[in-house]
Amino acid sequence: VIKNKVAASIAHLYERPRTWLEGYHSSGWSTSSADVVDATWRTFVMGHNLRTRHGLYYTTNGGYWEWAPPCNHFRMPYWHHMGEFLRASERLSYLMSQGRHRADVAILYPVAAVEAGMGGKEAVRAAFDLGRHLYGRGIDFDFMDFESLARSQVAGNELRVAGESYRVLVLPSMRAVRYSTLEKALEFHRAGGIVVALGEVPEASDRAGSGDPEVGAIVREVFPADRRLQSVTEVEALVDATVPRDFVCPKAAKSPLVQHRKIGHRDVYMVYGAPQGCECTFRAAGQVELWDPWTGETRPLSAISQTAASTHLRMPLSETEAQLIVFSTGHAVIEANTPAATGHRIPLAGAWEFELKPTLDNRWGDYRLPASNTFIGAEVRRFRYMDEMASTANASARAFDDSSWRTVTNSYGPRFWKLGPFPADADLSTIERTLAKLTSVGPRTDVEFTGRRYAWTPYEFSWRWSVEGDAGHQGYHGLKGEVSEDFIALGTPRFESTTTTYKAEPGGARYYLWTTAVAPREMDARVVTGGSVPAGAWINGAPAGSSVRLRTGANPVLLRYDAPGRAHFVLEDTASPVEWKQTYPLASRWYNKPGVIEFDTRPREARPAGWYRFRSAPGLRALTIAARGKLQAWADGEPMSVTAAPRADGVTVYKAAPKRVSPRPVQIAIRIEQQRGQYGGAAIPEPILEACAPGLVEAGDWSLIDGLASYSGGAWYRKTIELDKEQAAGTVLLDLGRVVSSVEVHINGKLAATRLAPPWKVDISKHVHPGANRIEVLVYNTLANHYQDIPTRYRGSAVSGLLGPVSLEVR
Repeated sequence: VIKNKVAASIAHLYERPRTWLEGYHSSGWSTSSADVVDATWRTFVMGHNLRTRHGLYYTTNGGYWEWAPPCNHFRMPYWHHMGEFLRASERLSYLMSQGRHRADVAILYPVAAVEAGMGGKEAVRAAFDLGRHLYGRGIDFDFMDFESLARSQVAGNELRVAGESYRVLVLPSMRAVRYSTLEKALEFHRAGGIVVALGEVPEASDRAGSGDPEVGAIVREVFPADRRLQSVTEVEALVDATVPRDFVCPKAAKSPLVQHRKIGHRDVYMVYGAPQGCECTFRAAGQVELWDPWTGETRPLSAISQTAASTHLRMPLSETEAQLIVFSTGHAVIEANTPAATGHRIPLAGAWEFELKPTLDNRWGDYRLPASNTFIGAEVRRFRYMDEMASTANASARAFDDSSWRTVTNSYGPRFWKLGPFPADADLSTIERTLAKLTSVGPRTDVEFTGRRYAWTPYEFSWRWSVEGDAGHQGYHGLKGEVSEDFIALGTPRFESTTTTYKAEPGGARYYLWTTAVAPREMDARVVTGGSVPAGAWINGAPAGSSVRLRTGANPVLLRYDAPGRAHFVLEDTASPVEWKQTYPLASRWYNKPGVIEFDTRPREARPAGWYRFRSAPGLRALTIAARGKLQAWADGEPMSVTAAPRADGVTVYKAAPKRVSPRPVQIAIRIEQQRGQYGGAAIPEPILEACAPGLVEAGDWSLIDGLASYSGGAWYRKTIELDKEQAAGTVLLDLGRVVSSVEVHINGKLAATRLAPPWKVDISKHVHPGANRIEVLVYNTLANHYQDIPTRYRGSAVSGLLGPVSLEVR
């Protein structure tokens, strides 16, 4: 309210027709079309009338470049529907730039109190608190600067300047004022105007400082006891008692936002937040119309009653719509006591035909690097996972219970076991000697210390993406295309403006990391460390220096860190180049670097394997899976046909197809005989791609389906319904319930409406006929889903789709 009203007030008082709004800053990737509409209508009704969408990025750099996201322009799936919004905002921008603003209250902007150093903070707080309170009660106002007050004219009991007319002037706890302010306040007071002091009264001015008898005399005359108020509610009560309200909705739970403009012979009210059917009174009279910013159409409104000075009417639209109530010369039509239309609701429950319509064109690498001449469709990036063991014997079965399995993300896998934290001053020399010599370790190899049992937990990272959820340093307002080389992060993360710092946990600050380094042959290796340097490092039981001798196979590695923070510890073949520049986009220094030794947390397993399970998107025809290891796959318990194509980088690309295409989502199970060190999500370095035919789905959040959780784009929902002759002859409303984010409705092959914000109701009366009627609903969501595994702090909600409940309202 304050930012908008300050800007609008300057425009009003200096006769500037436009007030520019740079909108949606830092609102996040889940900012929906409804959020954009809501933010715009709110700021327009408060006084802005020129809008620009914040942050059209030249590129989003594979999703890793942000500046106060979102970039909600052409990259957003719902951009296909934004033309409707752009046209509506243009109409509002034009209309709300015309004529003159009307408000009854002027609040003096308390610059003088700040300049004088006399209670400036208190004066600012009083001014802003009063502005918020009055506007929240439906009383519009302007902040007035002392120069505008000085050049204003007193006409009767009004204060007029730049085409504005005010009936109340409030000095917000201003101990110091300009002397010209007091002179004008005195003139206005003597003419019958209302001048109020909220809190402190003036005691000094620029004429002669404090103790000026002239100031004292004016203050005593202008501010008698009943004009020295102590609370914002007292000011509100005084305004109500002395000025007929310009607008009021007495029975609304919360007063709507309102702006009144005088445009020629018309009074134009923009009202936002008024519930449909609530009764409101306007300080205007004449013929009444409703103007629609979405279409440019106008229609007459009837009133409950009208006098020469005011009109009482029922609000025609919902609280989520901008209601433009326009009064022009003439008289209102008084509404007749006609019986309300009768009708009934037909639930459209059950399955909808469902077909994806991808929108993320990746030819410029905006959504993933490297760029590809493809549209990113349905993918799976997270899976429920378990190392193969006795309990996974039936994991391919459709009804297998995997609820206890952990969720992993493609590319991220366990490469250490972590123990701790221990108290920083603990003497762990005995434990260290034992740990350094271990040839294997696992989550069941607990450590007993001072009566407490410490359990090993897997520590995961990606050689490409580093720490999951924390790319490292960020610029102000978001990611800047950097990936940290420090894949060890210990402690409790604390997010700061441009980075993440790690603080000590309650249990202490000393940690142990254990793994094995898998050497392809006997070799010498460089020890490369950075960030936090380990307090101790042992390889094959001996302290490690700058280089070590590795034997063929598994070489136990133990690291000790005595403080939280980020670090890296890498072993490299000494024959590999020391100076090497990463050329792969958005990857840490270590990704694909020649000679980097892989870490293996399961060295004693002869043939390590893992199981992955997820629910596919509807209509699954095939999966494309890049994997490190030999793969088998099942759909609803039946083996899938699998073909393999090895790549030069050691990854095999598998095509897996079910025996039959099910319209419903199917349960996918995958078994991978994993390469050494490539466990968990690391065995699947890229998202699993889904090729889908049209399927079936109920209305609801599509992000709850594993195969659609990361899908940003469009989707068609289709259903055929039957209407009898009587139903088709009446008024038929399609109520979609709730939608994220925008929707396009087609009835019997014809476009009925496009909606970007609630209410999600469409009048389809002119498109239906007796018998079978085809309903087609195209929904676009936001980019938040695609950003599910990008370490942004601006991701937001992934809720998507036709949420419903959907019904027909037949009258």
